[in-house]
Amino acid sequence: MGFVRPYRHLPSGGDRDTHLQKVVAYIRKNHRTRILVSSLADIARISQRQLNRKFQECYHMSVQEFIMRTRIQAAGEELIHTNKTIGDIALDHGFYDQSFFTRYFRRQTGQTPLVYRRNGRNSTAA
Repeated sequence: MGFVRPYRHLPSGGDRDTHLQKVVAYIRKNHRTRILVSSLADIARISQRQLNRKFQECYHMSVQEFIMRTRIQAAGEELIHTNKTIGDIALDHGFYDQSFFTRYFRRQTGQTPLVYRRNGRNSTAA
């Protein structure tokens, strides 16, 4: 069974980088919209390459991957706690269509959104 881990806290050492914290906060707040790495680099006041390097150091993933995982995590919460359709959730979280969302969601969690919803609701009801 797959799961989505929250990225709520920076690993040790990264918590001192306030510019990176601002970028992470921006991503979490705006994950439903189109986010350009160039805009995030401007927020951090560093180059795109430096920003990606910092994300690799702290999160072991690129900025783009962090954005996608943030979207998947938030979508997973909505799948369990709302009755919105999977297509609506996909669009609400910045995915272009349900098909792409389903493929990416399965790749990240090991389950389709429908199975994830059923399993999540069963585990919260138990």
